[in-house]
Amino acid sequence: MTLTPLYRVLAVLALLGALLAGGLWYRASLIQDGRDLEAQAAAVRQSLAVASARTKAEAVTAQVTRDLNSRLLQLQNQHDRISSDLSAALADSDHRNQRLDARVARLLDEAAGLRARITSAASGPGGPAGTPPPHQTEPAGDATVADLAESVAQNYEICRRNSERLGAIQEFYEGLRAGRE
Repeated sequence: MTLTPLYRVLAVLALLGALLAGGLWYRASLIQDGRDLEAQAAAVRQSLAVASARTKAEAVTAQVTRDLNSRLLQLQNQHDRISSDLSAALADSDHRNQRLDARVARLLDEAAGLRARITSAASGPGGPAGTPPPHQTEPAGDATVADLAESVAQNYEICRRNSERLGAIQEFYEGLRAGRE
């Protein structure tokens, strides 16, 4: 059986169409494989970057923590010396026997935030809101000048420690921002 030229042309065209379709499908699969490989490489790069950032963050955290603990230990030693000197000086003075004036004690209580706690508690069992309970109207009055000096020294030490901690937090943030180790 011989094919007529028209059938031959159609057979060749069908064969060419099949080859073209196969070639396009193969090209599309290569493109998709390339995209998949590119996505995998990007995921690997991203996980390496995250791991590197975590390592740097851990290094910054460790360094800042070591520095802060060292500074806090120095502050504690310094505070212990100052407290010891203050206690010795107060023991040699008559400030242990001098009572604080009630007005000074009241101002100190207000500065410590006791007034706000008394006022908020006053709306409960103590009395109407804004009125302190009768037993808390006046400070105890048993505080001495020596107690005041020790309290002031402790408060300054608390402020210094908090200042060091804030500085460490800022140093930590800047270390993370800069990406340093």
